[in-house]
Amino acid sequence: MTDEEKAVAEKAEADRIAAERKSTVEKTAAEKAAERKVELDKVASDRDALQGKVTAVTAELDAAVKERDGYKAEVERLSKMIASPERPPAGGGGSGKQSAEEWLKEQIGK
Repeated sequence: MTDEEKAVAEKAEADRIAAERKSTVEKTAAEKAAERKVELDKVASDRDALQGKVTAVTAELDAAVKERDGYKAEVERLSKMIASPERPPAGGGGSGKQSAEEWLKEQIGK
């Protein structure tokens, strides 16, 4: 083999090795990108699931606040009724007189 043939053979071998390295690097990069994509999809899925839970908890909180506000309104209404200077009529029912039960039903109806 001549020096020129050796140089061509060495260049061909160097080109083959460079091509193999390039192929290996590209393959590794593609595998890492695929792994990142899988991880990203999992994180997005977890995030969506947690957002669903947050929405459910927020709805429960809103319902509880609404119920609490209803109770507060009822307490205020009852407090006003109790603090009212009106008293049930004394004595039982003659004509035109209201019984205590009738008076209470009337007050509750207000």
